[in-house]
Amino acid sequence: METKTQLAKLLATEDITVRHSSQAETASFDVKGRVLTLPEWENISKDTLDMLIGHEVGHALYTHLTDWESAIDGGYHKGILNVIEDARIEKKVKNKYLGTVRLFNAGYESLIKKDFFGTSGKDLSDFNLIDRINLFFKGNTDVVFSDEEKVWVDRTAKTETPDDVLDLAEELLAWMADNPESMGIPDDSDDSDEIDETGEESTEGSGSGSGDENGEKE
Repeated sequence: METKTQLAKLLATEDITVRHSSQAETASFDVKGRVLTLPEWENISKDTLDMLIGHEVGHALYTHLTDWESAIDGGYHKGILNVIEDARIEKKVKNKYLGTVRLFNAGYESLIKKDFFGTSGKDLSDFNLIDRINLFFKGNTDVVFSDEEKVWVDRTAKTETPDDVLDLAEELLAWMADNPESMGIPDDSDDSDEIDETGEESTEGSGSGSGDENGEKE
């Protein structure tokens, strides 16, 4: 654990606080408090732990508190923001630290095999668009998109700045509201809610977290 703590601090290029918690369901980074939390899962693989560190370091490096707070105060949909922001910061981490590309691939492959994202036995075409985008950028190659939906996948991949994320989140929410076929089939097995025009609910089944007003990102 001490080795992983030092790795996280080195990659983040600052003396962030790293804590290991048996109560944490997943990794997260408190953008305001500068605290990276790593879960103490049973039998967690080295690749998975390194991938989680790489992801949260991405938030440490590239998710700015003022941008996130402004977005939340502005009423942006937190679930959509988080999925697009995850894709953006992971791309930037991979570009900064080329060695993390293999770690991300191996780590997400391990999580998919363990059904971390809850997709086992489900038809991914039934998932709403933002959940499918999330799964795609987290290594699930079985996700299918229509030609119209691929435009949003490509735009997500090309985001560079926080403003790019905000603009895309706003446009994507509006497009999904106008294209109900992209909303997928509701999952009656739990209490999750679909995305709607109000932007009040987080996405169903994404497994990525949605961040909160206190600046914590998963």
